[in-house]
Amino acid sequence: MHGLRLHRRLAAFLLINAVALNLGLAWADSSATGLRSKRPTSLHFSLDYLRRVAGSDSWTPMRRALAYLHEPHATPLYSELFFRQGVKFQYAPTSLLLLEPLRRVPGLSTDASLNFLSWLAVAGTALWTARILSLGLSRVARAARPAGRAPRATRIAETLLAVGFTLSFYPIVRGFHIGQIQTWINLLLAALIWTWMTDRKRASGALAGLVCAIKPTLSLLLIWGLLRKQWRFATGWALVVLPIAGLSLGAYGLANHVDYVSVLAFIGRHGESFHQNQSMNGLLHRLFFNGNNLVWNAKHFAPYHPVVHAGTVISSLALVGGALFIPRREHAGATLADLLIAVMSFTLAAPIVWDHHYGIALPIFAFALPATLGVTDRNSMWHGLGLLGAGFVLLSTKFPMADLAADTPVNFLQSYLFFGALLLLWQLYRLRHDPHRPDYL
Repeated sequence: MHGLRLHRRLAAFLLINAVALNLGLAWADSSATGLRSKRPTSLHFSLDYLRRVAGSDSWTPMRRALAYLHEPHATPLYSELFFRQGVKFQYAPTSLLLLEPLRRVPGLSTDASLNFLSWLAVAGTALWTARILSLGLSRVARAARPAGRAPRATRIAETLLAVGFTLSFYPIVRGFHIGQIQTWINLLLAALIWTWMTDRKRASGALAGLVCAIKPTLSLLLIWGLLRKQWRFATGWALVVLPIAGLSLGAYGLANHVDYVSVLAFIGRHGESFHQNQSMNGLLHRLFFNGNNLVWNAKHFAPYHPVVHAGTVISSLALVGGALFIPRREHAGATLADLLIAVMSFTLAAPIVWDHHYGIALPIFAFALPATLGVTDRNSMWHGLGLLGAGFVLLSTKFPMADLAADTPVNFLQSYLFFGALLLLWQLYRLRHDPHRPDYL
């Protein structure tokens, strides 16, 4: 299933998933409520991207944190903003360095300017996703493309498909809509996949380092690299992270960095019950009806629940342990599938995984689809395509009617993005272990 036939099937899947399914969901939601539904579908966020309508979910707390740090205060940053004022600024101090240059130029740190950068980041994610998809397909069909480069018409078709999938991928367009720095992480992750595929592992490590500067919980990627003896990857990571950490310490002081640890500990114990927390923590909170499910509270977290806390810790340890230590072979030849297992596992292991955090899944799908098509055992290939298809539908689509289950014992249905991510992770594990996988894996 390659070439024009594959492109037609992908185009049909795109139209059904992005257009027909969302229109059907909007109609069903309106019919169920008997009113014109106010709950948006993925297409609403796609239109907002095209119209460049976005908020300031990341930018407002980041600017408040920067303003606080640039004034003399005796109280550390997080003790004041996070704990006393209730501002949910959950990024590490290193993330603020990205805004420092913009802050110094009048007009560049406004919501409009930052959201324009995010608009470009989404476009860049689409282009990198197209390159990942095209390269993967060319490797699988290398007998038909002996030069390793697809014809121009094929590349254009794959680019258009990637753009369509990007602009209809719910976590990506929602991240832009609310004004989230996650759009920058999505771009960096897509570029990381491309550089690894083209054997630029030091560059991959450097890109991973930039991601960790924003989201330090992904610093476990360094441990992954060291355990797999991926020295170029680890070196690239260190060449980026160490200078950033040094600059951050010099600019903001040790106390503010140590204070951040208390934020991570608090979030680990509490988490969020709001339905857009698509993690094991969020699922458990909702199953126990512990905290607000449908109403976002900007100043409070879910009440502490010992069973939820224990379940979160156990699931996190299982995800991280599986990514790091199973199996302990082929360290020197760690594959991209193995790296992406780590990326997905470390993301899923967090107590709070907002729906927009799954924007990283799109370029992973772009890698996994050609790899699955390259599996020589047809039964295994079709099984893998089924997992990817189901996972993509769940991750790329907002299901408004799931919220109707909020106050019922089946409110686990609200965790559909979490389940979609688990299906993608499952297929990545299958690709890593499948004896019929493509040679380049």
